[in-house]
Amino acid sequence: MAKDTLKKYAPIVMAALLCACAIFIAVRSELLPITTGSRTPIHVTTAAVSTIHKPVTIIRAGSVKNAVTIPVNAEFAGSISDVFVTEKQSVKAGQPLFKLQAIPGAAGDTAANPSQAAQSNYVKALEEYNRYQALYELGGISRVQLENAKSRLQAVQGGSVGSKNSASATTTAENRTVTIESPIDGTVIGLTRAPGKMIQAGEQVMALGNGQAIEAVVRLEQSDLYGIQLSAPAAIEVASQTITGQVAAIYPAVEANQVSAFWVHIKFTSKAADTLKPGMSANIRISTGDSVTVPVIPTAAILQDNQGQTFIYIADNGKAVRQQVDIGETKGEFTEITSNVPAEVRVIKSNLDKIKQSYAIIDAS
Repeated sequence: MAKDTLKKYAPIVMAALLCACAIFIAVRSELLPITTGSRTPIHVTTAAVSTIHKPVTIIRAGSVKNAVTIPVNAEFAGSISDVFVTEKQSVKAGQPLFKLQAIPGAAGDTAANPSQAAQSNYVKALEEYNRYQALYELGGISRVQLENAKSRLQAVQGGSVGSKNSASATTTAENRTVTIESPIDGTVIGLTRAPGKMIQAGEQVMALGNGQAIEAVVRLEQSDLYGIQLSAPAAIEVASQTITGQVAAIYPAVEANQVSAFWVHIKFTSKAADTLKPGMSANIRISTGDSVTVPVIPTAAILQDNQGQTFIYIADNGKAVRQQVDIGETKGEFTEITSNVPAEVRVIKSNLDKIKQSYAIIDAS
């Protein structure tokens, strides 16, 4: 008989135990508020949801690489008549680097066939200008670089191109003097030629780099590139450290004869650790110079429960009401709220360790 009674009431007992456990968990999680009429209201201070201007930052995965150098070569055979820069000097795009004087009859000198040489120079300059124009429209180069390419095109577009007078063309080619300008912002490295030295067409005179052995590189899509400018500040998170930097150069990534993306090269502006090596992964943040308005609340008002959920307490008609929130970046005393929190609410920011869901409160703000 006792066994039959136990079997009869066992489901009821189990249901009662499960209900009690559920109520206990709900109370502990503040899903089921327990209040008493005798609880003394807790004095708290509150703050309104405010806004700040948040800088727009592009965050992408990149890496540390050996610094890229850009060779500066002689356009034709001749003599270097002037050098305007020195080793390790910083230069700006468009700044004169050296002056090249054509020498009649020099080996490799295009003056031997002036008409053909002039036409070849014009075609090269035109191709260069068209390429720079396309890159400028995509945001890949600065306006200065485009203007430099235009100037070079105009320089070779003069009397020698298409001239019917070969003697005139020869004179133009043989007496040609060209000032070579820097194509990028950079640092002069590997300066090997001095004034008066002879040089062949295509020989390297110097190279331009960022003056560092390594740099950070990140790949960006065209949509990202519109917000990036040369010299834009950046932060490189690598090897448990954050290094400041700035955008030094932007080059197109050409795949299947098309510009598929862009490589952004960042030089370090603060000292990097000697442990940094090419190939290391890095998290790179580049400032666009723009900003957006975002809602923020005091960081001190934000709590986290045992399940890792972030929440706040809102003052609502003399009671504390818990509301789950999603958060963004923290800037000093304020943290961005990325979930929907009404602008008119008051967020409790003090005595948070003494209140729970539906506790009576007095706003002393």
